[in-house]
Amino acid sequence: MKIFLIGGFLGSGKTTAIRQGVVLLEQAGELAGVVTNDQGDQLVDTLFMQKEGVNVTEVTGSCFCCNYGEFSKSIGTLQERHKVNVIFAESVGSCTDLVATIVKPLLATGDGNISVVLSVFADVRLLYAYLETNGDIFHGYMNYIYKKQLEEADIIVVNKMDLLAPQQAEVVRNRITKTYPGTKILFQNSLEAEHVRRWLAVAGEFKAEGDRQSLDINYNDYAAGEAEMVWYDSDLTITTPDKQAAKAASQLVTAIHNGFAQGKYLIGHLKFFLTGGNHHRKISYTTIAGGNSLPTEMNWQTNKVSLIMNGRVKADPAQMKEVMQHAIMQISEKQPCTITENKKMVFRPGYPRPTHRIGNQ
Repeated sequence: MKIFLIGGFLGSGKTTAIRQGVVLLEQAGELAGVVTNDQGDQLVDTLFMQKEGVNVTEVTGSCFCCNYGEFSKSIGTLQERHKVNVIFAESVGSCTDLVATIVKPLLATGDGNISVVLSVFADVRLLYAYLETNGDIFHGYMNYIYKKQLEEADIIVVNKMDLLAPQQAEVVRNRITKTYPGTKILFQNSLEAEHVRRWLAVAGEFKAEGDRQSLDINYNDYAAGEAEMVWYDSDLTITTPDKQAAKAASQLVTAIHNGFAQGKYLIGHLKFFLTGGNHHRKISYTTIAGGNSLPTEMNWQTNKVSLIMNGRVKADPAQMKEVMQHAIMQISEKQPCTITENKKMVFRPGYPRPTHRIGNQ
């Protein structure tokens, strides 16, 4: 059994690479599964994977490390129910210390037929900004989490290389290679099959030299970094009398993003999953990346669209609620539509308390 543990900051392209990886493995005759993870309980990534026909389980309400029992159970479910031999486990984007709390416990309790490799993804544009500001891109304790994520990687995957100017990309190549001389570093665009195929090959052949080192980590600083982000998960329904619900939904997505961008809030990520009739679409934004292209009108002729949002923003809960309420009101007044927020969760992550933590010998 191979477990590809995937870390990396919010918006680094982990899910895109995993989806591509599942397809490539299946083409090669291997069965793959995915464990998604978040501290909320409405996961856009899970819904996306399900609609794409991927074998997927999820750990909700906490990170992997703070709910190791559920994480282990999810792995067992994929093995027993779907007979997979490769599992991608995508951790929360604000999570670190995965070697001590996930990799080592897995290896300690396994039967010897399990391999675990930790790939940490980094959006090349965010990484460039981080390097150019000498590690102060987030202006707070989130810098600490970002640094620790890179520090513990078996493999650093510098992702979205096609989105940075060649001269700046060369700066990243030189500096990241010098900073982490003992770490395998890949530079890729996860939309390119050959790039993802190379990552899978490197991860599949990875063997740690000696004992992996657990991080020297200050959990108070780690907790402070997580608390700088507010989680806003929302389940909305958009209905119209004229089969224009998709148009109204796309305008709502844009209005929500614009509300946070215009308020100059740092967006970890905004993920949206839209379903209507036989159609579905995932849309993602980050502060560095902006958003993926979304037509003013999606050509779905439907009176009803379901929209799930996962928002991770450096703000306070009241600010998050205000932006959301303003966006809903704005679109409701512009379009003949009814927007209902069926369920929402607005919270700051709690103090990380891992189930297991195995330090250095």
